[in-house]
Amino acid sequence: AMLNGTESFSAGFFLGVTEIELGNYNKAIDLLNSFVNRKSEFTKEATWYLGLAYIKSGDKIKASECFELLSLSPGFYSKRSERILRLLR
Repeated sequence: AMLNGTESFSAGFFLGVTEIELGNYNKAIDLLNSFVNRKSEFTKEATWYLGLAYIKSGDKIKASECFELLSLSPGFYSKRSERILRLLR
């Protein structure tokens, strides 16, 4: 879908997650950043995985920013983000 020029949030999001699994953290960060900056149905999930990619790439400051946002918003990622923030500090 992405190669055909079709803007697909789900394809880009899952490609970003796949890049994390492949160890391509910079590619994942680039892809997932685009979803965090645009509101979509994947914004929280993209922020979560973006934070994980930042941890894997060694950027604890950017990771903390992602998890700080998630810890302040209600939902599935709130408590998990708080735990990760404690570990990052």
